[in-house]
Amino acid sequence: MNKKYYENVDETLYSQKLDNGLELFILPKKDFSKTFVSLSTRYGSIHTKMKVNNQLEEYPAGIAHFLEHMLFQSDEGDVTDKFAEFGANPNAYTTYNITTYLFSTTSEVKTGIELLLDFVQVPAFSKDQVEKEKAIVVEEIKMYNDIPEVILFNEALRKLYRNHPIRDDIAGTIESVNKINIDNLMKAYKAYYNPGNLILFVCGNIDPGEIYSLVVANQERKSIESVDVVPIITKEGSYLSERHNINIDNSFPKALLGYRFDSNYTDLARSKISMIIYLEVLLGRSSKNYEILLNEKLINYSFGVIPYIDSEFFLVLIGGDSNNPNELLNRLSDIMRSEISLDEYKYLKQKYYGSLLQVFNSPEAIASEFVGYHTSGIDFFEIIDIIDSLSFEEVMGNRDYFLNHESIGITINGK
Repeated sequence: MNKKYYENVDETLYSQKLDNGLELFILPKKDFSKTFVSLSTRYGSIHTKMKVNNQLEEYPAGIAHFLEHMLFQSDEGDVTDKFAEFGANPNAYTTYNITTYLFSTTSEVKTGIELLLDFVQVPAFSKDQVEKEKAIVVEEIKMYNDIPEVILFNEALRKLYRNHPIRDDIAGTIESVNKINIDNLMKAYKAYYNPGNLILFVCGNIDPGEIYSLVVANQERKSIESVDVVPIITKEGSYLSERHNINIDNSFPKALLGYRFDSNYTDLARSKISMIIYLEVLLGRSSKNYEILLNEKLINYSFGVIPYIDSEFFLVLIGGDSNNPNELLNRLSDIMRSEISLDEYKYLKQKYYGSLLQVFNSPEAIASEFVGYHTSGIDFFEIIDIIDSLSFEEVMGNRDYFLNHESIGITINGK
């Protein structure tokens, strides 16, 4: 195994790409009583169109999320019950670009790793289970589509993106879910769940050598055909700057400001971290602007700033509840074009630095952050060094994005 020591965070990471392509990362944390394990595939909701072994394939929106649900099913019932037998807590989630299966436990780590690898790599769901799950997912979609915050978010993405699959909800639509069947599920599975697309991360009070030997033996028992997959993401043209209002009965008024930028970075890691810091300085909860808007009752504690910065998309969404949604949009638009002070930058950069260090106290947070950054080609453990090297001028340069791009604004007014 490869072994790398990161002096800035006092952590040692073991890694190895196995013969079948699976990437294994092991982070020993001797003081942790709980071990956290995640198995991720570079397959998310935006991956609906691809070339598989040079053949064009297209799948319904929401299929990655649906497949996540189905892998927990087998002839013996829900695999969750097997984890519960030794006190482990399993879960899973799908994002725009990855799907992750995970568990945490204080005992029988090896049993859990074997179970995790086996249920993800050996699908056992049936046609009847697929049809039953479709009805459940459709009801979930109906429920979420009635939530004002979800309506606001989805409408913003549809205004920013006309063609890119990020405009589709991660769960898909009722229509797209009804197009899912066992045949296209298995095709999608074979394309994106081959070992060369998987990342296994283990963090806790474990012996790296023992975990490595366990995983190698597990993979050697399996014969899984390798697949050549090339995702196809539809590129976007320009979008229209506009304001759009939605009336929803019994909803608190809300506002959301959105920006979309080209994702052709010179350096994705530096671009991502510098933008995060810039947004913290402008509108983070410790910023002057946040305090002013809060005191003026234009926002409450639901307010948030969400940057989505990846190799395939780059957008920023800003907003929340507001007594005066249109005024909030105007104020936010002005703030995004304003300058930041050097003193506030230094203070909030240091604060962000400290919050990042806190991540290393949680195995769940470490795994989630590491895998999320790794799939974008970024070493999470080197982010501290990136923060140290960022200059005020480099962070301030993010202002140009907002000076040179128009925004979309969505408001909700409760009747």
